[in-house]
Amino acid sequence: MKSFETRNDIRERVVELIARHTGVTLQSIDRDSPIWDHFPRSANKREHPTVTSFVQGVHSEFNVYLTEDEWEDPTPNSLAEKIRAKRENPAASVADWTRDRADLKSGTMVFAVFVLALFPAVFFFGSGPRITRVVVGLALPVFFAVLLLVGYRRKVRELDASVPRR
Repeated sequence: MKSFETRNDIRERVVELIARHTGVTLQSIDRDSPIWDHFPRSANKREHPTVTSFVQGVHSEFNVYLTEDEWEDPTPNSLAEKIRAKRENPAASVADWTRDRADLKSGTMVFAVFVLALFPAVFFFGSGPRITRVVVGLALPVFFAVLLLVGYRRKVRELDASVPRR
């Protein structure tokens, strides 16, 4: 699917999305300054919900997938250029999404192996009575496995929501 929109058309749609998700006026958004300056900062280390909804809005409105690197400090102009390039080459969007999904799976598997190695490590190298080592050796991997599954499920949902349609 070729995009016949100009970079300026895409940029103006990006600016409208920024205004819609942040509540700032269209006139106050500088086309050459970073877009993240307009979004509120979250008190904890997680992204503010408006950032997440803006990213999902870009993915769905333009039917493109942008990687984490492409989201690093974009301006409306640079973001419009990236979106236009992805719209002209939809296979690049699909390839990036597929690569990020594969990276997520492989990272999860590495962490899962680490979690499984906790039981023997605690059991054989821990100190204290055997029952304490067994309980701790079982509790730690279960705890980390639950954290792993919750984080993995959240990230998979984000990726699935942003898959580019063909």
